[in-house]
Amino acid sequence: MAGPTIPNQGFLSIGLNPLAYMGVRPTSPAQYLIESRDPLTTDRNYILGTWWFNNNSPYNLWRLVNLNAGVALWILVNASPGALLSLTSNSGGAVFPLAGNINVVGDGITITGVGNPATHTITFSLLGSGVVETLTGNSGGAVGPSAGNINVVGDGTTIDVVGNPATHTLTISAVGSGVMETLTGNSGGAVSPLAGNINVVGDGTTVNVVGNPATHTLTISAVGTGTVEGLHTQDGNTVTPTAGIINISGGNNLTTTGTIGPNTVTISLSGITQHDVQVGGASNSLTQIVNGTTGQVLTAQTGADPIWSTGFPTASTPYTPVLAFGGASTGITYSGQGGSYTQIGNIVFWGVFVTLTSKGVSVGQASVTMPPILPVGPTRPPTDFSLDGDNFSLPAGAILVWGNYNTGSNPPTANFESSDGSALTFLNDTHFTNLSDFQMFGFYFTA
Repeated sequence: MAGPTIPNQGFLSIGLNPLAYMGVRPTSPAQYLIESRDPLTTDRNYILGTWWFNNNSPYNLWRLVNLNAGVALWILVNASPGALLSLTSNSGGAVFPLAGNINVVGDGITITGVGNPATHTITFSLLGSGVVETLTGNSGGAVGPSAGNINVVGDGTTIDVVGNPATHTLTISAVGSGVMETLTGNSGGAVSPLAGNINVVGDGTTVNVVGNPATHTLTISAVGTGTVEGLHTQDGNTVTPTAGIINISGGNNLTTTGTIGPNTVTISLSGITQHDVQVGGASNSLTQIVNGTTGQVLTAQTGADPIWSTGFPTASTPYTPVLAFGGASTGITYSGQGGSYTQIGNIVFWGVFVTLTSKGVSVGQASVTMPPILPVGPTRPPTDFSLDGDNFSLPAGAILVWGNYNTGSNPPTANFESSDGSALTFLNDTHFTNLSDFQMFGFYFTA
């Protein structure tokens, strides 16, 4: 940087310093400088009281008033019209220039300032989405901040507001399942709330609506026993109401009678024609009767005066019997194992056979699974079953052995019993061997 220019004595006088060759600075009179710029804090090689004039716009006049730790403090003494001497804010007092400059800055969070030397302007702008000055609701006027804050709250009943300082967000949500804006029926358009409420009512004749404020529910029900929407007929058609009514009329030899009191329709024979039914073996005679409630079909099993039943079965149903001791079958193995059953009406005929190769390690009372049909009815007879077998170690004096339904078991099981003529003994694992084999068979009643 070029040194300061010493003006000619025709413009400003400079005091003579006879000790200048020794490097001694004069203290009086003052020194004057003319430069095309303002002084800097690094312009320190001058005596205190030196004047500095900037001959370029804005034509400022400065004076050196302090030298501290190699930093020069120049004070602006005069300036062109409109030059700032200080800035004053809402609080904190006046701010004076430092080395001819006052820094104007934003807080960097909500406000930022950008200077443009070319246009001598500083532009201030809001950071983020802006600073809220007021909030205005549906009514009540604008709400301004108090201590820089506007509280946004819900009523706690229908609206809730949750603030998250970390994300600078407010989440507004409906309390409960939501706020209903409209209801739309089958016709007539959307219905909006009036004073926050939409009334849901029935016609009082066919539909009734009952509200429960405690559970926030509306119960909609048909008045009486219900509303008939349609009737299905055997020909596959569906008859729907006309003006809320379905007419029921009789066909050939049938008549209908309506009773308003109990709201019933009675369908009966007209009484005009005799309705004989042929059930014998003649041509076009009746061969089947269908139970209209259960759908069970009864067929004629004999000739001209038939016996009506569901039919005699022609095959039995197989199943696999399982031997157990104390309800467990650990380690039991078989070389033969099978069973079957047949149900005719409410009687079940059944039988099993079992040949062991090992009775396993389970202990306790012996049992074998029966068919998966529960016995119902009298307990004696016939829930005692025939039993024969080989390779057993029967109780001493045993003269009779048989099987018996284990009352209450489900799936049903049968026990093994023996008697010496006076006392009853239930067989257990100690009465079986690894080579025991047996057959059990009989019948019992069911539902």
